Amino acid sequence: GVTSTATVASVTINGVRTSVVFVGGGDANVYALNASDGTVIWKTPIGSPPAYYVWSSPLVYKGSVYIGSASYGDCPLTPGQLLKMDAATGALQASFTDVPNGCLGGGIWSSPTIDTSTGEVYVTTGTYQNSCPVLEPYAEAILELHSSDLSLVGSWQVPVADRAKDGDFGASPTLFQAQVNGVKQLMVGAGNKNGKYYAFVRGALENGPVWTDTLGTSGNCPQCGQGIIDTSAFDGSKIYVGGGTATINGTTCYGYLAALNPATGKICLLYTS
Repeated sequence: GVTSTATVASVTINGVRTSVVFVGGGDANVYALNASDGTVIWKTPIGSPPAYYVWSSPLVYKGSVYIGSASYGDCPLTPGQLLKMDAATGALQASFTDVPNGCLGGGIWSSPTIDTSTGEVYVTTGTYQNSCPVLEPYAEAILELHSSDLSLVGSWQVPVADRAKDGDFGASPTLFQAQVNGVKQLMVGAGNKNGKYYAFVRGALENGPVWTDTLGTSGNCPQCGQGIIDTSAFDGSKIYVGGGTATINGTTCYGYLAALNPATGKICLLYTS
């Protein structure tokens, strides 16, 4: 079935401005549908099903569609990719593979985020494959790429000491801003399945997080709550992060929504269930 959330945008097709629905299908194709009648304008495969699967939701920016590629339940694993396609035709314009040749993992099942002021794309990645004969520095990481050609600008990988079993980034990056030590910083952040939320200065991922906040319990089971897989939101003053199991002030809860100070990660408001 379809797990990708659709994106709607106006695109000029054969000289006609057309409202188009872009969505990842359950058959490893990315679809462009006419919004008025649902007819298929184009479809582009990301790989062979059922191994390849589109969990990611499409980002449409300046006439192109950006979307992640991952595996279906890691059975088998596939090389993770971010793809750029022509919004009018579906033709592949660029791609970035986040694991070395011959390696598997690094699936992108989150959705890309665009900084429209710079044209930089941010995306988070999943599964680090220990059986790969070389290191996979872009798996279980957050990446910054040029939207023009998907060349790498910078990256940061979850440290070994922080990695959880099946410790993917499932949350998409969130852009926000904050006064850090009196200086306005343009920032980006995302939560990981290890229960930690990481916040960075945009354009400087390699410098590491400005702050890290441990909000939940890591794990990959109903009782564990899978750490953080929700994408956060920013309302101009606070970052809102949801998650599963957490122990807060000595009390265990099985779901929470936290409002964080964007400069420090400190919890300002908390709802638990």
